[in-house]
Amino acid sequence: MSGIAFKTEEFGDALKDFTGQIVAVDYAEEPFGMKGAPGIRRAGKVLCIRIRTEAYEKEQFEWYPPSRVNKTKWAYLIEALNETGAMKDVSMSGVNDDERMKSFANSLLGMRFRFQEQERESLVKEAGVTKKFNITLPVEYLGRAAIEEAPVVRQAMIGEAVSAPVDIETPSAPVDIDAALKP
Repeated sequence: MSGIAFKTEEFGDALKDFTGQIVAVDYAEEPFGMKGAPGIRRAGKVLCIRIRTEAYEKEQFEWYPPSRVNKTKWAYLIEALNETGAMKDVSMSGVNDDERMKSFANSLLGMRFRFQEQERESLVKEAGVTKKFNITLPVEYLGRAAIEEAPVVRQAMIGEAVSAPVDIETPSAPVDIDAALKP
């Protein structure tokens, strides 16, 4: 099957479709020290997951602000975890919401999924039209695996050699390539 659709029935809704592993989680007002998109106001802590995948050079991130409201990123995440069967491997222990959220987040570590970025409806309406947003969601649970160390990639500083210099001998006389290649 081709990665390109040539018939109407071959088109899908996924904007991204990749297999990856949740390698880090953070439940904070600024997860992993990131503030999020400009103009987005946060009313409190948000769950952020970091996904390692071979499909992209950089790890992928998704933010899920906890909520009790339908048609939110949180509601879509919980629905996806239930539909994939991953919720059976999730734990939520603690005496308050903060502790339960941290327990929930940590239980996601190591889980492998096929993820899809999808367009979903929001409860927010603008000019009578339901607003939509993109969200990365798990669509197939592939189990849990140990998290491997990420390969360290270091960028060279400006002017820094990126490999050892190679010493090339310069011939003192012109070389006849054709003669050199004859057996």
